[in-house]
Amino acid sequence: MSIAKKLLLALVMTCTIVTICVSIPLLTVHALRVVQTNFQEYMGTQTEVGLSQEFQIQVANVWQFITDASLTKDKAVIDKEARPAYDASLELVNRLIELNKDDEANLARLKAMQQALPTMWQTGTRMFAAYGISQADGDKAMEQYDTACDQVIRSAAEFTAIKIKGAQGQMESVTELLSRLAKRVTTTGSAAAAMGVFVIVLMILLRRSIVVPLRLILEEVSGLARGNGDLSQRLNIRGSDEIAAIGSRLNDFIEKLHGIISKVSDSSVRLASSAEELQATSKEMLQTTSELSSRSTLLTTAGDEMSATSGDIATSCQHASTNASGASDKANQGSVVVSESIAAMNLLAESVQDAAATVEAIQNETKDAVDSMHQSVGQVAQGSRKAEESGRSLQEILVIISEVTDQISQIAIASEEQTATTREISSNVLSLNGLAQHSNHALQETSSVADDVSRQAMELKLLVGQFSLGGMTLG
Repeated sequence: MSIAKKLLLALVMTCTIVTICVSIPLLTVHALRVVQTNFQEYMGTQTEVGLSQEFQIQVANVWQFITDASLTKDKAVIDKEARPAYDASLELVNRLIELNKDDEANLARLKAMQQALPTMWQTGTRMFAAYGISQADGDKAMEQYDTACDQVIRSAAEFTAIKIKGAQGQMESVTELLSRLAKRVTTTGSAAAAMGVFVIVLMILLRRSIVVPLRLILEEVSGLARGNGDLSQRLNIRGSDEIAAIGSRLNDFIEKLHGIISKVSDSSVRLASSAEELQATSKEMLQTTSELSSRSTLLTTAGDEMSATSGDIATSCQHASTNASGASDKANQGSVVVSESIAAMNLLAESVQDAAATVEAIQNETKDAVDSMHQSVGQVAQGSRKAEESGRSLQEILVIISEVTDQISQIAIASEEQTATTREISSNVLSLNGLAQHSNHALQETSSVADDVSRQAMELKLLVGQFSLGGMTLG
């Protein structure tokens, strides 16, 4: 049964109890009014019975006082005792007639009694007068008087009996009404009490059917909200009401959440491992990039130095080429001078030989001078030979200088090309250094991101670790 139907049933039962609780006083008041009316009628009847009995007493007094006055011939008794009793009887019968004006039968009986009273009074006064005449007339009149008084008293007694019977009927009716009222109050009260107990039991069951499942749902949701819920547990809520439907939907949600958290847990573990690997790799790459940047800086410096050295070499080669050209020119000039020296020495040798011949003639004069001349000729010849050797050496030097000049030119050209290449390498190295610095900055950012991913992975593991999957703590 749904909660709405349970609440509707409880509402209907409550309304029924309220209706009973409201109707009981209303019905009781109505019954009490009927009882009050009957009781008032009973009391009225009792009053009439009392008046009727008082009427009988007063009639009996009139009867007794007139009889005594007639026997004692004391008229004062009639005036002082019988007349007040007679007047009281008339007043009582008039009151009874007024009270029974709606009751035709009793009204006729009371009017007959009212009419019989004057006759009874007149008969009594005749009896008093008759006893004044004779005893016999008095006794005869007494018989008539007794008959009249007895008739009035009997009529009053019959009226009283009727009223008493009516009062008994009214009392029985009041008693029956009270009994029925008591039974009705007892029945309706018992029904209301039973329905009240039923409603209380129903409300207790309804409360349990609502509060207990809601408490279970609240505990489960609170556990999920605190992050320490056991996702392997399921709500055990039976029934077909809305709370059971909510519990079933919550079980479906926990089942889906169980699968999601399981996948997230696996992903968080893999993410943490990948983040650690990424962090380690980024640190290694950052270190490698730093070394690359340092080496590229050194390479740039070396390139700059090489470029400067190549420039110096090119300049030196140019100077060497110039000096070599100058040396070649000097060597050529030396070769010409040597050639001229050789020719001069040859002429000198011939002159010395001629002088020697001349001197031989006068060798006798100075043998030492001849020896000196021969030594001079030998030295001149030796100098000529050395001059020839120097000429040949100079020719060889010219050849070597020419080859060196060509090589120096080639070296200068190569140095210039090497300088351009070195400058290009230096520019590329500078670009590589910029790229390395950019890569270094990017790797620093990557390392920072890796650290952040690692931290978030750890936080995700901690968050996922707050849940439990069937006795297995995640994370």
